[in-house]
Amino acid sequence: MGEFFVKNYNALIKYLKSVKSEIKRVTWPSKKELWTSTIMVTGTLVVVSIFVYFTDQIFVMVFNAIHGNVR
Repeated sequence: MGEFFVKNYNALIKYLKSVKSEIKRVTWPSKKELWTSTIMVTGTLVVVSIFVYFTDQIFVMVFNAIHGNVR
């Protein structure tokens, strides 16, 4: 049982070292790039949400017109 932990401990240490070396190679965005991306994502989210809302309302109106007001 102790051998299992020693073997996995060494694998974990090796993995964490490789993660550390990969993080050093990452190109992080500037503050301006981060804000621009955040605003674009938020704007897209709002537009898609509005589209889904109105599409849903149209389906509800069509359903009620076909089947009557079912409650």
